Amino acid sequence: MGIRTTTYCQPEKIETNNSISFGEAVIQLRQLLVRATLARVQPGKTGVHVSGGLDSTGIACILADHIDDKTRLIGYSLTPEELIDPGNKKNEKEFIEEFSTGKGVPVRYLKLEKNAIVKDSTEPEFEIQHIEYPILRMAGKDGVTTLFSGWGGDEFLSLSNRGLLNLCFFNANVFLLIKYLKRYGILFSLKMATAELLPLLVPFWLLPTFRRTDWTQLRLLKGSFIWKHRKLIFFHNRKNVFGYGNRKGFIMKLLYLYHIPTRMDNWTMYAEKYGFEYKYPLLDKEVLDFWFSLPIRFTYENFDARLLFREIMKGTLTESIRNRRDKSETLKMLYGHKKMIEGKEYLTSLFNAVPDKDHLPFCNVKAYIKLFNSPYPKNMIGFWKKFDLRCAYLRKVELVKRYIAP
Repeated sequence: MGIRTTTYCQPEKIETNNSISFGEAVIQLRQLLVRATLARVQPGKTGVHVSGGLDSTGIACILADHIDDKTRLIGYSLTPEELIDPGNKKNEKEFIEEFSTGKGVPVRYLKLEKNAIVKDSTEPEFEIQHIEYPILRMAGKDGVTTLFSGWGGDEFLSLSNRGLLNLCFFNANVFLLIKYLKRYGILFSLKMATAELLPLLVPFWLLPTFRRTDWTQLRLLKGSFIWKHRKLIFFHNRKNVFGYGNRKGFIMKLLYLYHIPTRMDNWTMYAEKYGFEYKYPLLDKEVLDFWFSLPIRFTYENFDARLLFREIMKGTLTESIRNRRDKSETLKMLYGHKKMIEGKEYLTSLFNAVPDKDHLPFCNVKAYIKLFNSPYPKNMIGFWKKFDLRCAYLRKVELVKRYIAP
């Protein structure tokens, strides 16, 4: 269920600097970000994530512009090595190749071996972002000392327009709400209200999506276990992250709810396994302290998502990427889905090979047997959810067996 019981620590109050102009904020943030990136460079080979999007490619461009010896730089992309027809979606490879050619940095593409995604998805210590593990192994074999990521940008500095409707609604800002409706339309606004507003207005037992918990998963646990932990399961689980209007409050919830620390810990441990360090310049403390001091209006100026980051990256980031509004992960999604389909029988064989004594005593094993024998949904998202449920159980079985004495 992803339950945590640690007490949250409140952040220090950061005063808002209402006298600063947008242009001044851009200049200072650019200086802070460049300094944060270069301060994390270490001797030896440097790896950089390159996705074709703003955040990772922005960090890669800063490195490419300031490291004279380009042989030290290696790009790594989650876009698959084999091109899969994404239909009418953007081909991320075009953007990645434009970066590679323009900046003189070679890029290595994702390639999954047979059943690799199943094996990675069932490793007990690493529960998220399984498709990134081949990239980390590749970086380890290449002998990089550091691997830079643009992760954290979507949560902070290059913040999208997520949670903006809450800002309009809960602050009763009618003028801003009217602008929002004109910009995005009634249908889109209603769709966003379902995701962002309703969970804060409707009691959790009346809205299945509240706290983003799939309550049907409770059937996979024994009733006695659910009853014993009922308070943690029903009342202290993940709350809606968008909150009551303050977009910076939304950001802090990602910290309180361990969204950011969990992923950082996950990648740090796996990087350590392969002998290098992960670096996240967009999560630099000085960068974030300054970002939090800016007026909230800078995060939604003219409803232009990621406006601050786009302005910071002017003259550094490849223009085709800097100006894009439609980053697509279609290639990665299709590739991952294809590899999941190829490995689903192998996944079932792993479950069938679990000895009776190793099955988890707090789980409803009969429900898991039914789950593993049930057909997968035909749609991609439904398939992923069922696939992840199966992998999660096998991870827990292996984790208990490996670390808890009999």
